[in-house]
Amino acid sequence: LHDALPIYVDPKATVTQLKTLTVDQIKTYYKTFYWDTVKGDLLPAGIDYSVVDFGVNSGQATAVRKLQGLVGTSSDGIVGNATLAAVANKSQTELIEDYNTLRLAYVKSLPTFATFGTGWTARIQRVEQTSQKLLSGNVGVVGKILPVTVSPVDQSSNTAVQLIGNLFVRVLVALLKKVF
Repeated sequence: LHDALPIYVDPKATVTQLKTLTVDQIKTYYKTFYWDTVKGDLLPAGIDYSVVDFGVNSGQATAVRKLQGLVGTSSDGIVGNATLAAVANKSQTELIEDYNTLRLAYVKSLPTFATFGTGWTARIQRVEQTSQKLLSGNVGVVGKILPVTVSPVDQSSNTAVQLIGNLFVRVLVALLKKVF
């Protein structure tokens, strides 16, 4: 569980309080600290999901810096107008593929890859596949973790937010049950 979650809920949160987190609290947490931080509402469909998922695992600034490096903007870790314009000017299919390839190379460089690499690799592959489906509007089942049915992608409907919220709620609830 991320260190910021108890602080977000209550700086002195106890295990009992963490167990009582509502689905809405968890969704709000991930939307606020991950989706909003990388400006998911402003990123094109597909790459939004890839960037947020990378941010959850490796930190939002790392996820954004890797995106910025890929699109040729200043790598300051903050999504601004230059980053958004550069992202918009790329082939989204290729950007999603290249970004997830870069993400895989990044995790392979970590000293803990030998321990967690199989899971990370599988996750990145699922994220890339889901991101391509979000781009095409053909979203059905998300990986092995989460069966989700959503309507075709509409940038104004925040489909990726729904996927991310549902994914993290289910993962966090399962994690809380195992840990506590």
